[in-house]
Amino acid sequence: MNKTNILFNVVSYDFKNPGVEKMVKNVLTTVRPGSIILLHDGVGNHHDTREATDIIIRTLKTQGYRFVTVSQLLTYDKSKCSLN
Repeated sequence: MNKTNILFNVVSYDFKNPGVEKMVKNVLTTVRPGSIILLHDGVGNHHDTREATDIIIRTLKTQGYRFVTVSQLLTYDKSKCSLN
């Protein structure tokens, strides 16, 4: 079918209701350039997931990360990444 299978490599474990601090830690300790982060909007504590997502985004942006679409990520040249 000429399709590309896209998976995630960072899990927040928000579906286990670990609390905001633990979700943030789960992501920030495993994220790296090119990561795809899995967060849910239909299970677990929605308030905690929203709060953790806000913290994760703000923190990663201050660390120099930027957020792109999967299509952009597939064409990304990893050799030009200053975070490697």
